[in-house]
Amino acid sequence: MIINNTLQGIASVYSKNNSISKAAKAYQQERDEQDDIQISTKGQQFNDLLQKLKSGSEVRTDKVVYYENLVASGSYFVSSQDLADKILQTRY
Repeated sequence: MIINNTLQGIASVYSKNNSISKAAKAYQQERDEQDDIQISTKGQQFNDLLQKLKSGSEVRTDKVVYYENLVASGSYFVSSQDLADKILQTRY
């Protein structure tokens, strides 16, 4: 008789545990469905620029070679005023 009561007690604990874990799983699935991510406009623009850079389609190799040759020959010159103006335009 004691054995039967003990087994029934153990069985009831397991059944309660299963019902709790089912409820917890249902709650977790409900929470997962409600999650949402929104990327800001700046984040989207950054991603677009990053993809363009990775694709390499925007690089004009003719210009790169031209300026490499100017720098290598020592004939490339930029005035400090022009450089400062461009930095300020880009920054502000």
